[in-house]
Amino acid sequence: MPGGDEWTGLEPPVELAAGPDAAPELGVPAGAPEFVVHLQMRPVTGPIFRGATGGVSAGWVRPRGPVSRVDAPLVAALADAWWVAVIERLDRPRPVATVGFTLDLPTDPGTLPRTSDGGLESMFHRGRVIAARDGYTVETRELWTADGRLVSWNTQTVAVIK
Repeated sequence: MPGGDEWTGLEPPVELAAGPDAAPELGVPAGAPEFVVHLQMRPVTGPIFRGATGGVSAGWVRPRGPVSRVDAPLVAALADAWWVAVIERLDRPRPVATVGFTLDLPTDPGTLPRTSDGGLESMFHRGRVIAARDGYTVETRELWTADGRLVSWNTQTVAVIK
C-alpha cells in the first residue's frame, strides 16, 4: 500500500487520552450473557436503556487474566462483546438480534500490547448507530489500542424485536 503499512481514515477517540482507569469497572449485570464474567468492561457512555437520541456506546474492554494467544478469534470476540449501540436509544429492555456482521482487522492481533502477567491491555470500544428505520439499525463498531491504533472495524445490522 502506498505510504506504509499503517492506514486509517478514522480519528482515534478523544477518550483514549483518559485511559481505562478513568472509567469505573462494570460488575456483571443481571441477565448478562455468561461470557461477560471473563471480561473487564469499563463503560464511558451512560447507562443502557436511557432513551438517548444519539446511539453511542463506548468503553474499555479486555479479557480478565492471562491469555495464551492474541489472535483474530480473540479480537473478534472482544469486538462483539460490547452491547450494541441501539440499546442506548431504547427506554426499556427489548430483544435485539444481529442479522448482519462484518469485521475487518487493520492491525495484526499479534502486535497488540500485553500486560506483564500475560494478559491483554484494555482496548477502547466505540459503537455508533449510523442509520435506523423500521426496527432495524446499522452501526459501526471499532476497537482501539490506548496508543491510538485501530484494531478492528465492525459493521452490524441489528433488528430490534417488538
